[in-house]
Amino acid sequence: MEGDIEEAGALSEACLSLGGKNCEVFCAKALVSQARGEHVRAREALDKALEVEPDSSRAYHQYGKLVEGSGQFDYAEKLYQKAIQAAPHDVDALVSYSEMLIRKIDSVYFHQESSDYDLCAHMLGIALHQVCPGNPKP
Repeated sequence: MEGDIEEAGALSEACLSLGGKNCEVFCAKALVSQARGEHVRAREALDKALEVEPDSSRAYHQYGKLVEGSGQFDYAEKLYQKAIQAAPHDVDALVSYSEMLIRKIDSVYFHQESSDYDLCAHMLGIALHQVCPGNPKP
């Protein structure tokens, strides 16, 4: 796996050295940086991805996962919302957002308002409907 990360890092650097600015390449570079534990570099790469493509659902989703990993639930929530706004049918973003809401609720347990539970249930329902369109919409 480490060899794959290094190869992916080399490929993303090679693409960027050609002078192009591509959102997907910056997202790939961010994944490599995150896998290496270089969270500041991952954020920088995602910032560049969003400069190139300000409505990138992938970049917002990936950024949300990055900051959620450091316990920044409120910031992650905003990023997931932007990802879903950019691509309302992005099942991965919907699922990540729902899972984050569950973790957020678990982190404060009974101190959370019920509206977060309702929002979490609603987002899970949307995600499930996307995966299984035969299910009734929430």
